[in-house]
Amino acid sequence: WEDSVAFCEWLSKKEGKVYRLPTDREWSYAAGIGTKEEKGLTPERLDAKLKEIYPWGKTWPPPTGVANLADTAGASKIPGLAVVPGYTDGIVTTAPVMSFKPNKLGIYDLSGNVWEWCEDWYNLLRREKVLRGGSWGYDPLSLLSSDRLYNAPSTRDMYRGFRCVLVSP
Repeated sequence: WEDSVAFCEWLSKKEGKVYRLPTDREWSYAAGIGTKEEKGLTPERLDAKLKEIYPWGKTWPPPTGVANLADTAGASKIPGLAVVPGYTDGIVTTAPVMSFKPNKLGIYDLSGNVWEWCEDWYNLLRREKVLRGGSWGYDPLSLLSSDRLYNAPSTRDMYRGFRCVLVSP
């Protein structure tokens, strides 16, 4: 999270515009579930509340080629990787941005690939920041559109990333 915020600050200074991480609520709207979640709750209280809603729809398992998920390609190279049964996208770890089709709003990569940092604290204790979207190397159960992960802001590894929001002038 700290590195992601630093990048947004650097990009803002470089371009003379304001960039930041999305809020948890904005991420929900981008994923198509913002109107379905109760307002005013912490990400912890909203975590995985909406069942059977994925970025690609309501089908499980996901149709082939919808996202970079924990799949048979990864399992062939990474022992013990929990995979989506029968799913393959052919990518072992992270995929380039826009490798898969966008959602109905034209937004890419809201499922799998990397967990994305959001601006919000996960809960009222204010120790961990929230992440959304699942990852190529995570349990298939983490792919619900409403699923959240949380980590200390200093956490960094190959399963986490971010997207920038450009603030309108």
